[in-house]
Amino acid sequence: IGTMNSGLIKFNREKGTNQQFLYDPKNPGPFGYPFRINSIYQDSFGILWVGSWSSSLYKLDPKTGNWKNYKEKLEAHGLAWVAISSIYEDSNGYLWVGTLGSGLNRLKLDNGKGFEREIASYERIKKDPNNSRKQMHNVVLGIKEDRWHNVWFSTGNGLFRYVPDSDDFDRFLEQRQIYNEFHDNSGNLWAGTATGLFKAEGLTANTAEKDIQFKRVEIAAKFVGKGIAFGSEDKNGNLWGVVDNKILRYNPKSGGYKIFDEGDGVLTKGFRYGADFDHELKAIPGNNGFITFHPDSLKDNTFIPPIVFTDFQISNLSVSLKDSVDGKPILTKVINHTDKITLPY
Repeated sequence: IGTMNSGLIKFNREKGTNQQFLYDPKNPGPFGYPFRINSIYQDSFGILWVGSWSSSLYKLDPKTGNWKNYKEKLEAHGLAWVAISSIYEDSNGYLWVGTLGSGLNRLKLDNGKGFEREIASYERIKKDPNNSRKQMHNVVLGIKEDRWHNVWFSTGNGLFRYVPDSDDFDRFLEQRQIYNEFHDNSGNLWAGTATGLFKAEGLTANTAEKDIQFKRVEIAAKFVGKGIAFGSEDKNGNLWGVVDNKILRYNPKSGGYKIFDEGDGVLTKGFRYGADFDHELKAIPGNNGFITFHPDSLKDNTFIPPIVFTDFQISNLSVSLKDSVDGKPILTKVINHTDKITLPY
């Protein structure tokens, strides 16, 4: 768990215990403690790559607790980062690192094992001066790889696709802030934006840029124009995400949705757009904690409570059995036992 002011925390779900990872206070290193964590990624060897707010990129072995900071090396290669917002290792052995203000970077990892694996080459993704549509934005919020090994980037101005075969970028949903993109099990691509949800269908390995069409998805009128993001899919095909500071479950096939808020025991507000520990347990972080749940454990309450009248008023005054009009009692029984009332108007 990355926190805003308490560093990195390992949470044991079974025991409900926390372990905080920080430098040894006796040997803090040149950059101090990485108190503010923006992103965490676990690579193919189980090593954690941690992006901090002001101390650049860290590597952590969760078994030994050993840390390594890459700020000096990155700066030596002209990659002066302040806030790292997203990290992802693709199937070709590249570690993609997105920042909040310094764009996108690609690091090639060597053939080492575990914590000993090092960065072999450093590259900043430069903007294409001949094509303004393909200029990577300086804010990169999310990175994911699809089943065809294309890498997708959610940015402050559009959704980008990197195609390894052509070593080129495509761009979609221009002029929109993309919170995240998500590929469901049916091959559809969902993009959560600051102004709503978008969907592209029928993607294949060779789908050309011109053939990828995003359409707005209107879940409900009350969500129109609001920021929305999905992070995971359950085994029943429901998508889970966040909208309007509430947890949202949406079924694309039926169009049905369910909102979970404080009335359902959701106590955390100020959700951040991130989710998922695995395909069964969902986790959604917030400003004062995080929520975990198994989708199958959330049951809809189908009970419709009966309507019960507890009071009857005339001119904002409660009517009792003693009250009458022209000598006739208004009520002959208390209101919750009265079967019928005729009100002339």
